Amino acid sequence: MQFGIILASLAALAIAAPTPDDGNSTDTAVSPRRDNEHIARLFRGSRCTGDNLRSYMNFGCTNRCHAVEGVSSVALSVTHEETYPTVDFFSDANCEHLSTHAGVYKNYACTEMAGEVRSFKLYYDC
Repeated sequence: MQFGIILASLAALAIAAPTPDDGNSTDTAVSPRRDNEHIARLFRGSRCTGDNLRSYMNFGCTNRCHAVEGVSSVALSVTHEETYPTVDFFSDANCEHLSTHAGVYKNYACTEMAGEVRSFKLYYDC
């Protein structure tokens, strides 16, 4: 019985841990409303300039924590003004201490980071 509890605890820890990724992926839980394309682009420079560190397209409503370093700004865009993508950035590597919340107005928005960012979560149609 103890073995089952230990396995369940380890599985819960693995789900909460940030997942490294290649930065150019579609999130695994894609929203069923694919007609409304949405993109989040993370930039090294301010005002959404400089190196495009990572891009995410058509992500869904997940609770996935992404580890990241060197982000100064984020650009969010959407093709239809129905439901808007948002991103929460965190100062720690485990998505626990909220630093900046970014959203989109109309079809596009660029948001500057409020401080050092070490992880983030993407949201759409939640």
